Amino acid sequence: MGRLAFDVDLPRKLPAYLISYLLVALAMFAIGLLLAALAPTGRSASALGSLVFFPLVFFAGLWLPRAKMNDVLLPISNLTPLGASVQSLQDTTAGHWPQLIHLAAMLGWTIVAGGLAARYFRWE
Repeated sequence: MGRLAFDVDLPRKLPAYLISYLLVALAMFAIGLLLAALAPTGRSASALGSLVFFPLVFFAGLWLPRAKMNDVLLPISNLTPLGASVQSLQDTTAGHWPQLIHLAAMLGWTIVAGGLAARYFRWE
């Protein structure tokens, strides 16, 4: 839609873009499942989700662009799922393969959060 309506360039490395997109989707699903597994009620799950949401979008560059982050914030951002995804999607749109650190961060969040969610999930 962006291409048709606003003449936005398509990603130059489409396979890498799709891999990055899939990894961030899996990481965010895993985090959501972990929160749902740990929360005793739906209301507390919503509150936990809100607490986790704001730091994630901060490190993704919503309030402070990643390009303006200092030497302390940028490495932290590179290790968060949304911070790593923003950079990897920008890299692939520019025609480069994403950096291994960003792919590893998203994969790590998927494995750790998904594993913990599977471990702590319970039927009630």
